[in-house]
Amino acid sequence: MTNIELDFTDVSSVPSEPLGKKQHGVESFNAIDAGTSTWLFTQVRTDFTAQTALLAVIEVFSQYGCPKQVTFDRDPRWIGAQQMRTFPSAFVRMLLCLGITPRICPPRRPYKKPFVERLHRTLQEECLLLQHPQTPEAAQEVSEQFRQHYNQERPHQGKACGNVPPQTAFPILPTLPPLPARIDPDRWLSRVQGRAYARKVNKDGRVIIDDEYYYIKQSLAGQKVVLTVNAEEQVFEVRWKNSIIRRLPKRRAGRP
Repeated sequence: MTNIELDFTDVSSVPSEPLGKKQHGVESFNAIDAGTSTWLFTQVRTDFTAQTALLAVIEVFSQYGCPKQVTFDRDPRWIGAQQMRTFPSAFVRMLLCLGITPRICPPRRPYKKPFVERLHRTLQEECLLLQHPQTPEAAQEVSEQFRQHYNQERPHQGKACGNVPPQTAFPILPTLPPLPARIDPDRWLSRVQGRAYARKVNKDGRVIIDDEYYYIKQSLAGQKVVLTVNAEEQVFEVRWKNSIIRRLPKRRAGRP
């Protein structure tokens, strides 16, 4: 179990809330092991946000351990609003802190996560569209029942399974490193070691990086400075006119 694929699918049979912003507010989050085609986890909610999605993934890791890689698409709940951020999202940071490689699919490339895409097609055609659940609770119940059927009874045509159910082909899943009780929340910084960020100093002497303000010097208002990441010391080295003028500790905004 080296690669787990994650994704959401709509549960369109459940009526959306009258004041809801989305036509289909109810979603099913699912995780599948790409090596054995075992459907690991399913959860139905009306409020999948970046935080609740992250908690669902933590539940997967709590049950099965930490894989080497996690594959997912560019849903903002996974990667954040990248056009407005300097550093990885909280979810990606969490993976990096756990030593898990995030594999982010390019835009409009669903075939880059084929196992979860196939799972969702099967879930829709053989369960949700037939059972037509009317509440999130009912959708959770039928999805969990179908997960057991999918893993234990339904023949799987994938090459690894050989037309038998995943748990018949793989009755024992590979053992993964357990989710640690504590992690270093700054481990992800090694991925941006040496990266430089140019900023114009505001009139109050501050610059903003990753939604956090850092005070430089009020006398440099309007001037450009460059902040370089020193991951080992967990600081920004602030350069002005090619000289280091300050060393600022990196704040932990949005840490996992």
